[in-house]
Formats: sequence, structure tokens, C-alpha cells
Amino acid sequence: MAAQRARVSTLLEAPAQLDALHGKLACLRAADIEVAALLFEDAQPLRPGWVSHLLWLPLLLVASIAAALLVSPWGWVGAAVAMYFLVTTRMRYQDSIGPWPRSVRALQMLLRVCSLLDGSGLPLTEAFAGRAAVAGRLNRALARSPVQDVLPDAAEYANWFLAAELRHYFHTAGLVFGQRAFLCECFRLCAELEADVALARHLRARTRADGAWCWADSGGQRTLQLDGAVHPLLDDAGALSISLEGKGAFLSGQNGVGKSTFLRTVGLNLAAARAFGFCYARRATLPMLPVVASMQNEDSLLGGQSLYVAELARAREMLAIAAAGPVVCLVDEVFRGTNHEEAVSAAAAVVDALAQNALVLVSSHNLVLGPLLAHRLAPWRIVRAADAGGALRLETGVLGRTNGVALLAPPSC
Repeated sequence: MAAQRARVSTLLEAPAQLDALHGKLACLRAADIEVAALLFEDAQPLRPGWVSHLLWLPLLLVASIAAALLVSPWGWVGAAVAMYFLVTTRMRYQDSIGPWPRSVRALQMLLRVCSLLDGSGLPLTEAFAGRAAVAGRLNRALARSPVQDVLPDAAEYANWFLAAELRHYFHTAGLVFGQRAFLCECFRLCAELEADVALARHLRARTRADGAWCWADSGGQRTLQLDGAVHPLLDDAGALSISLEGKGAFLSGQNGVGKSTFLRTVGLNLAAARAFGFCYARRATLPMLPVVASMQNEDSLLGGQSLYVAELARAREMLAIAAAGPVVCLVDEVFRGTNHEEAVSAAAAVVDALAQNALVLVSSHNLVLGPLLAHRLAPWRIVRAADAGGALRLETGVLGRTNGVALLAPPSC
């Protein structure tokens, strides 16, 4: 994470060079699907021994036709035999050689990009040094005859009557798999650079000066501080702040105020901080831990599973994960699927056990859970300001006034 932060910072400090890298890598964005399986999963196609003698079939065809025209009609027999083997051989390998030219072109683009980045002087391209010569030779060796591009009809005749496409397939397949380690390394280098470029462009677009993002600091396993955190996938998301030290959080709020959205905001920021080192907030100090969530349990008609059974299964999973190592647990509306009395008892027991090993943030409409879990979870509530703007804010304490019954009232005219 620290290494990626340093790389992205380097790119952010040189916007013109960032745009130049983005342009040089553009041609690869549609090519990765073509070559990923070829380089990392597929096995080299078995090369039959007769391929090296395949050129004799076109020669036999030409000689047989000449004999039929100049010597004897029996020459057509030899022509028919040659055509039979040429056609059946191509049809046998059609599924392999059909998509092969597209894969080869994608590899050639990859090699071309490596050549362009070698010695370009652009940031983060030092690892490409010395690759241009090898990439250039391999690129030329994979190319087909320029005549085939100029005369496509002639190329089609050559494929059927001279087995040109089949011979090119086995020849270039041997080159690709013979240089597979080099190609895989080129692919990996370009992919890592593209990831850094994409991330830098994303952060540049969010304008750090406006508090849209920050580099996250690493805190203790039970330290979570977010100042002005926003949900990155929502337009005009409200910024909320929370500070936890030692304890988790019991989150309350009126219906529709955004408790679930805030838990998702915390989860996305935790994931972004751990993976990339930044947060969508003004300031952030977070535990760099895995995130486990129970956000959207549902009953299953096909599986014969009720909502409560689904919630219990997820609770057992989370308890097992937390017992294995420190994590952050996000739980939305714990145990909605049973009666109030048992829901409170089960939730208090599960969250209490979970909070012994994990940093837990839980939201619930069962406000009685706040005092019951106060020794594990600090009470926080989301409230809406009374002014005309109605901005949301987080403050300590349990919700004092609910709105479930009030929402039943018909809208005012």
C-alpha cells in the first residue's frame, strides 16, 4: 500500500506525464481479455509432426494440376487428394486458428507499448528498460506477410490452397509459448502501470483541495476516525464524521435517515484505505483490517430459508471469522426476522461476543440495544439539522425520537 501510494503521488505531481502515459496505454484496454488466458492459463497447442511437411501439399496440388493439363487427366486424382487434405486439415483446426489473429494482434500491441515505454523518460517506466529490442524482434516475428493485408482475397486463397494460415498459427504459437515468460512480465508491468494511472486520474478528478479524498493513516485495531467521509458512488453525498477509540459503535437514527448508507460509506472507505491507501474523506485514521459485513440478509423461497435463519447463518460465519483474527464487522439491522423480545436477546448476545474480537459497527431500530451494549459499543445517532437545508450529522447518544408511526400519516396537501 505504501509503495502504491508513492507511485500514485509521483503521477499526481506530473499531470502532463500522467496524460501521456494514459494515451500510450489506451490501446491495451480492450486487449487484456484476448491475451490473459493465453499467457496465464492456456496450454501450448500440440504441434503435429506433419506440420513441417505441410508445404508439400500445395506443391503436390500445383504439380498435379500441371500434369492433368499437360500430360494426363489422371493428374486430377493427385490434385483431388491434395485438396482433400488441405481442406480437411484447415477445417479440423478452424476453431483454433479463427480467433488466433486477434490474439496475435493484441500481443503485438502489448509489445509495441513496451517498446514505446522503454526509454520514454515517463514516470514509473524504469522497469521497461531494455525490453524494446526483444519486444521489437518478437513483434516482427509475429507479423504476417504485408501482402496479405494489401490483397485480402489473395490471402484467403493462400489460406485454403497453401495452408498459409495453419502454418502461421503453429509457427507463431511456438514463438508465443517460447517467449511466454517475457510476455507475461510485459503484461504484468503494463497492467500495474495502467492501474496506477487509472487511480491517479480518478483522484485527480476528485480534486483533493475540496476535501474529496485524503491519504489514510494507519491506526490501531480499534481506532477508527473519519472526518467528512462521503459515499464515493453517490452524487452530492453528505459528509459525516465519526471517531471510535477502543469501542465499536451502536448506530441509531430515524427511518430513511441513512444508517445503512453510512455503514456502506465506512466499508468502502475501509476497503479503499487497505487496498490503495486513500479515503473519500477530509482526514482518516483507520485500522488496516479485513472488512466483514452483514448488510442485506434475505429469505429464500427456493432454499426454504427464512430471514431469521439467514441472519443466524451469517452471524455464525462472522463469529468464526472474528475468532480467527482481527477484523472490522459492519452489521445492518441485526436480527430483523423474529419477534422483538428474542431479536433483542439474540442481537445482544451475538454482538457482545463479536465485539470481544472485532471492531463492530451495528445499526438497529431496537434502541434498547444501545444501553445493553454500551460496554462494547459507543452510542452514535444520525440526525437531520432543523434548518432549511436539513443536513445530516453524526453525534453521540441514542436516538430520542422515532418516526415510524409518523410516516403512516398521509402527506400534507
